[in-house]
Amino acid sequence: MEPATNKLFLVIFSYFFYLYPSILLTCHSYTYFQRTILILSKKAFFSGIDRIQSGENSSLSILAQRNDWGYTRREIPFRTEFIAGYLPALLARHFFMEPAMITLIESDITTLDVDAIVNAANSSLLGGGGVDGAIHAAAGPELLAVCREIGGCAAGQAVLTPGFNLPARHIIHTVGPQWRGGGNNEHTLLANCYRSCMEIAAGNMFSSIAFAAISCGAYGFPIEEAAEIAISTLQDFLNQYDRPDKVLIVCFNPQTRSAFTRALQQINQHG
Repeated sequence: MEPATNKLFLVIFSYFFYLYPSILLTCHSYTYFQRTILILSKKAFFSGIDRIQSGENSSLSILAQRNDWGYTRREIPFRTEFIAGYLPALLARHFFMEPAMITLIESDITTLDVDAIVNAANSSLLGGGGVDGAIHAAAGPELLAVCREIGGCAAGQAVLTPGFNLPARHIIHTVGPQWRGGGNNEHTLLANCYRSCMEIAAGNMFSSIAFAAISCGAYGFPIEEAAEIAISTLQDFLNQYDRPDKVLIVCFNPQTRSAFTRALQQINQHG
């Protein structure tokens, strides 16, 4: 193999044998036992370095002494040791972890300590009433300044901002459709809201996300229909990507929670 090809080979292996387990450890939903497995697997990356340096592992020592890849003797064994931790981490992720789940809660979304909360915003992103206004008030004036720079958002789409003064690290703003009788693409737009938010969350490796009930307030979307669209869209995404690990739907009153509970039960019965 040519030196350039070997370097590319090592870069690819560095990603799969080190970065992937490292990312897994950033998930907040691991149990103590699961995190212990991953931590031990990462320790395995480093446990063989001393053995390699002392010559206890002849095959890796020979590899470490070769310098035609353009790496120093110290760098090569560090990369080869990535292999020791990859398999345990992979097993922990796919066999010991519980699958991603949807959970319904009644709470103040501005108090949740999650990777991202979803703001049911208006198209200007400049704040308004209800949940939108509460999130802006709790996040502080920096949020309004950032939203002004973004310049708005179309219905069915979503944008990401920092959480600023919120316990949540980020805010995903999405614009739900206003209910106009059901003949103006409202159902598709609402599904797009949930899907767009999940794509942002998965793309940024968020492990937890909390949704407001989009379009169920002043925008007048029928709650039963909105709940069915929300649950089915979220579950379809989790079935395909299995991320984020924790998906919360924050219901602002018992009526909303009852509708979402029925929709979730229906999905579970058919799933």
